[in-house]
Amino acid sequence: MLKEYPTLKLAKQNLEEREREMSRTALQVGGAPRYGKQKIKNEFELEWANIKRQLAYTEATIHSIERCLSQLDNEECRIIRLWYIDRVPKESILHDMYIESLSSLYALKGRAIESFTLRYFGAAAL
Repeated sequence: MLKEYPTLKLAKQNLEEREREMSRTALQVGGAPRYGKQKIKNEFELEWANIKRQLAYTEATIHSIERCLSQLDNEECRIIRLWYIDRVPKESILHDMYIESLSSLYALKGRAIESFTLRYFGAAAL
């Protein structure tokens, strides 16, 4: 889930643009397009509803990730952001966080992921 956070943010932008395009099309013709065929109108309305549903689900997922990250201590949040969201190389994380060894970095990341996972998935993560 965390690895996909940057992609989810892009997906949200794309879905918002698609929703705006659908809204403009609907406004131009006074509601759903009136192509003369009910089937085409129904397909347009179904696609529009699907885009809205996908956007809502994507926004909710992003919000859940951000809420869980905000609940972590500063060090845990920082390592998750650097590792998964910003995709900073391990060597740079070592330097930026003043960590002496790769094994210490992996141990810290492991604890941070455990904390995040428990907050995100609850008891199912145990």
